[in-house]
Amino acid sequence: MTTPIAAVNARTSAQDTAVYRCENVTVEFARDGGTRRVLEDISFELRRGECLSIVGPSGTGKTTLLRVLGGLLAPTGGRVFANDRVVTGAPDDIVIVFQDYSNALLPWRNVLANVALGIESKLPASVVRERVAKTLELVGLSGHARDYPWQLSGGMQQRVQIARALAGAPSVLLMDEPFAALDAMTKEALQDQLLQIQAETGCSCVFITHDIDEAIYLGDQVAVLRGSPGKFVAVEAVRLCKPRDQIITRQGPEFLHHRASLHALLRGAN
Repeated sequence: MTTPIAAVNARTSAQDTAVYRCENVTVEFARDGGTRRVLEDISFELRRGECLSIVGPSGTGKTTLLRVLGGLLAPTGGRVFANDRVVTGAPDDIVIVFQDYSNALLPWRNVLANVALGIESKLPASVVRERVAKTLELVGLSGHARDYPWQLSGGMQQRVQIARALAGAPSVLLMDEPFAALDAMTKEALQDQLLQIQAETGCSCVFITHDIDEAIYLGDQVAVLRGSPGKFVAVEAVRLCKPRDQIITRQGPEFLHHRASLHALLRGAN
């Protein structure tokens, strides 16, 4: 079922806690003595344990939006709230996972040291060791703690980046097309691993992608970003059971319905 963003935001529940809220966010950049509007009137609400997939063509402002959500870029208008606090800088409990995993990791640090990077100056050494061991186990890399990034496959390097994000015990993961550069089999394996991580940790996720099937498979909601400036033209609530399966889920009639609906929205059909 497709609903306007305002209708999605109207959902409330005593059990549901909003960990992220974006209210009428607009972003403009200076250009040739004037301004260029990149995003306009972006609003959504993300609840604990949910994944919001954002799908749209290139040039619609998806990465710009992620930078705003992560506190790396101040919006021209509107506000972003993380756990009911206005985001004015990079929040401690919000972590960005980038697409370019090879440059996100430090080649002179082994896997253990890369995962510890964000917490080693904040926590006692014993806590850091425990956190790193736990997150490496969660992403299936316990046996590679002493390896260096250049000794790992692309998929394993991306797992290291995800482990580093999880070591900080984030409430929200912001993910900018993190699996786009990976082969199909590795991509599917990491999609399933992300769903497992969410189930085990309870963290929420905003997932940017060009891939409609990926957006549906991972999302509890899929937001369609389109136009210039980029706007959310609709949000589709994903009614798929969990746990999900790469074959069974993708062949089901509900998945195929979502795919057809989102394709139509991206083409500009009503």
